[in-house]
Amino acid sequence: MKRRKRMGKTPRKLQTLLLLLFGIGALVSTNSAQSGQQRVFAKSPPGGLKCRTIRPVLNSVKPIVFLTFVRETSIQNEQKAKDYLVFRLTNNACVPIIIDMSGASPDLGDASLYYNLTNSRTGEILGDSKSCHVCSSNQLGPGRGITFAVPKDVISRDRDLSIEFEFTREVTLGNFPSWTQHNVFFSLGNLPESVKLGG
Repeated sequence: MKRRKRMGKTPRKLQTLLLLLFGIGALVSTNSAQSGQQRVFAKSPPGGLKCRTIRPVLNSVKPIVFLTFVRETSIQNEQKAKDYLVFRLTNNACVPIIIDMSGASPDLGDASLYYNLTNSRTGEILGDSKSCHVCSSNQLGPGRGITFAVPKDVISRDRDLSIEFEFTREVTLGNFPSWTQHNVFFSLGNLPESVKLGG
């Protein structure tokens, strides 16, 4: 029976070369697999901090806070009728939100909210409600809504209506120099065609 030839040992230089080539190949393969992906700077909070996972919204097919058009209304003011559009702000979050508001006539909704009107294309502020002189910051609970009115004569379809709000968990404590502020928008170009606007 013939004896098989034993293979000689791979020279050290060849071993080094093979290891180098293998390492380069693995690096190229890893970079190719990760191309186009976002960089992850931290997979977990620093210092052992932990987040409690909660469901962020009640209705998963709607925004966390949103505005909807409700109706047109008119009130008599100094011998002249003034037209308004009534909107509803809904909190779809699982935590309360905070909104600045003041009292309103029952015909004009639940409260007066403080809004901005901006150019839909440029974002330029074109108008707003009166400043909050006598008002309060009130909570709107999860799943709750509040109605408010905007004069019809300041509305046009090339504008966006926005309301500022905060989540209760984001309220600044003490004199910390940074804070979070949110805005919820409604595109007035999406008002029903039955709503006739001047201009």
